[in-house]
Amino acid sequence: SDTLGRRQHASFSLPVFAGGNRAAVRADAPAALRNVLSESRPTKPVWRGTPAATVLESTKLAVVGSTTGETWLNERAKTLQVNARIERVPDYATALRQLVAGDVDVVFGDRVVMLGTLQALDPKTRSSVVILDRMFTHEHAGLALEYGDDDFRVLVDRALSRTYATPEFAALYAKWLGEFDERARTFFVWNTLPE
Repeated sequence: SDTLGRRQHASFSLPVFAGGNRAAVRADAPAALRNVLSESRPTKPVWRGTPAATVLESTKLAVVGSTTGETWLNERAKTLQVNARIERVPDYATALRQLVAGDVDVVFGDRVVMLGTLQALDPKTRSSVVILDRMFTHEHAGLALEYGDDDFRVLVDRALSRTYATPEFAALYAKWLGEFDERARTFFVWNTLPE
């Protein structure tokens, strides 16, 4: 993810993906848990004592340490005063394996990284995990480049812009990242630079 803090040490290309933190659950997760984490926004705030808070307080959450997901999750738990059990794990593969094993109920993390990690895991694990649609944060994923090499950054941005504008880009995106829906199309239209 392209963040201001990371820009102190690296340059970033144009965004290559609309990233952000999402929740992953087991395919057999209870409906109550899925509803709390779903795309639809609650009509009322989730405070201590509400049914949604009760579901979350009985849930064990995993998040990879030193990520934007960890920062966001800890801030939200504190703000909402929900005493969910949050387990810090070293990497996404560990988190997803713990999810499938039933050691944790939800994994919060970057959708791009979770998708990539799932592809490297066995088919049983992949079919046992569902990444929910609701985006809890909105982050641009870009290519990290050497800080200060503006000529190379412009070369990369030019290549990306040209690729995004081709008719073949939708198929390329669908092959590696999922459905090229209207949200994805709009994202890349806004992030394609003219010559």
